[in-house]
Amino acid sequence: MSTHDDIVSLTDRLKGLRRYMLSCRSAYGLMLAVTVFLAMLVSANLLHAVFYLPVWLRVLYTSISAAAILTAIYLYLLKPLIHSPSLETISLQVEKKYPQLENRLIASLQLERNLSENRENYSTAMIRALISQTSGMVEGLDLKASFSNNPLKRLAKYFGSSVAVALVLAILAPGLFQSSLRVFSHPLQEIEIAKTYEIFVDPGTTEILKYDPFEVRVVVKGEKLPKSAELFWDNSEEGGNWRSDDLERVFRPAMSTNFGNVLGVFTDSIAFTYKFKEVKHDFRYFVRAGREESAEYDVTVVNKPRITGLKLTYFYPKYTRLGSVVVDENDGNIQALKGTGVELQLTANKPISKGSLVFSDGSVAELKCD
Repeated sequence: MSTHDDIVSLTDRLKGLRRYMLSCRSAYGLMLAVTVFLAMLVSANLLHAVFYLPVWLRVLYTSISAAAILTAIYLYLLKPLIHSPSLETISLQVEKKYPQLENRLIASLQLERNLSENRENYSTAMIRALISQTSGMVEGLDLKASFSNNPLKRLAKYFGSSVAVALVLAILAPGLFQSSLRVFSHPLQEIEIAKTYEIFVDPGTTEILKYDPFEVRVVVKGEKLPKSAELFWDNSEEGGNWRSDDLERVFRPAMSTNFGNVLGVFTDSIAFTYKFKEVKHDFRYFVRAGREESAEYDVTVVNKPRITGLKLTYFYPKYTRLGSVVVDENDGNIQALKGTGVELQLTANKPISKGSLVFSDGSVAELKCD
């Protein structure tokens, strides 16, 4: 074999090794970029499932993810292709793996040009002999063994794991997967927080008598329930002066029969209560539990009905031969003969729907209201 054939054989084998190295590095860079993308995608799914991410945080996360992916593409995919190693660099790598070459490979590449321009006046016969000897020594060597693809093999494990996790998420939670893609592919778009629970308030808007106690009963029902709740109320005329206090958690909701029948007591519900001892003024109120708030409700305070007039009509027994007697002005005390019937006519300061007389022995007589 001629010296030309020997040097062509050497360079062809080194070029083949370079192509192999570049293909491995390109595969590494592409696999790394995809792995980073899948890792960011899985992390985005988990973050989206657990937290509400505002616009600025989604923009920051997307920017960091994009920067990481582009960096991986440039450093491990484009840069090795743009700045591919020279044959001399590759020959040094081969000689490091096979020290028995004793720098013959790099010397053959560097001295080969002296066969056409021998400015240093080296012995051409020696150069040809060196090239021939080197070609023979390299012939039986596995040059690819000088390049370690262990990093590619290690990365393949992470790549496979990230692909498997992403597929599991896409199959088991397609709604969450698609929602995460939509949210993080449009980071500047405001998203509505999905409600995981509802707040039920009893009695809501109502009327109560002045100085009566008032109890607010709350049931929070759904998933991912908050551990506490607050009651906000405002009794100022101008509004906006909200005050708040923590609701008391109870094991079973203390509520009206209808309200309890509708809601029931479930393992995915929490009940709270709050009591006002004396209510003197109208007020508005609402309940906040976690990030959710109830509607605003109005409590109207009304004065208790007051008796403004009392008429007594006496119906005496027949044996007295007395006619009925009407007493318009009196203090309410009744004095009469035994067996006398007495009719009471009461006048209130406002319309009433029901009333009753309570006697000293505890008995009660219902009044007829007109």
